[in-house]
Amino acid sequence: MDANDNRAPSPRRQRRHPRHDLDERLVVTCDQGGKPKNLHGRCTSLSLGGFGAVLAGHLESGEVVSVEFRFGPSSLPMRLRAHVRHRRGFHHGFEFLGLSTAQTRSLRDLISEVIRSPEE
Repeated sequence: MDANDNRAPSPRRQRRHPRHDLDERLVVTCDQGGKPKNLHGRCTSLSLGGFGAVLAGHLESGEVVSVEFRFGPSSLPMRLRAHVRHRRGFHHGFEFLGLSTAQTRSLRDLISEVIRSPEE
C-alpha cells in the first residue's frame, strides 16, 4: 500500500472496541431443546463489545446465550446476554446484547482493572 493512500482500513480488520487478553473462568448458558444447558470455559479476551472464549462444547453462530463471569474469588458474578458471532473449533466469539448503562460501567471498570494488572 502506498504511503499516500488514504483509503480507510478494511472494516473486517477495524474493531469498534479494543480487545484485552484475559484468562478467567466463565459459564455460558444456552437453550437446548427447551432446557438450559451450561457450558464451562475460559474467557480469552474481553472488550466493551464482546468477548472470546474457549468452551467445553459447540454453539452455532447467531445463537443467543447468557454468560456469567466471576472475576476473582470474592467478586460477585456478572451476568450478561450475548450472541455467537463465530466459532472455530472450541473457540467462540461473542457480541454482547442490550447492555444496560450499569453493565457497561461494570465492564469498563473490569477492563480498566485488567489493563492495570496484566498477567504475570
